[in-house]
Amino acid sequence: MKELENLLFDLLQDKKKRVYLIAGAALALLLIVILLATLLGGSGRKYNRLYNEAESAYLAGDYATAEEKLRRAMDLKSTEKAYLLMADIYCAQGDTARAIQLLYLGYSHIGGTKIETRLDELKSSHGDGSPLPLPQENVTIAGKTYDGGTTSLVLTGTRLK
Repeated sequence: MKELENLLFDLLQDKKKRVYLIAGAALALLLIVILLATLLGGSGRKYNRLYNEAESAYLAGDYATAEEKLRRAMDLKSTEKAYLLMADIYCAQGDTARAIQLLYLGYSHIGGTKIETRLDELKSSHGDGSPLPLPQENVTIAGKTYDGGTTSLVLTGTRLK
């Protein structure tokens, strides 16, 4: 321990060695910052690339590729615009019900006025302009079974986990 103290004392006393020590510490810190930025910032760039590829595939009518690319992007980051694009992909394939389910999921995870607006549009009419039928199968929540046509539930005191 005493040897380490002596070494540090000698380094600090010699001006040239002190400059090298400070420069080395600064360089090490800079490398750590660059490494962290690359590791953490890389997923944002990858998300943007995948989202843009999905959007291009959607616009070209290649819905399978668009869906695959967008799923990979959403694995990295779920955004309002990603949920909206995926809903558009489902609608373009004629699967409005799946688009609505996805938008409900997106709204429950991240909210968003655009998701809510698009959800209202899809619920009010689909394809031929007729109202969207409510699901008829039963749903079980917190051990209780509810009719699939139920439009709202009060879950206070159900001890959801």
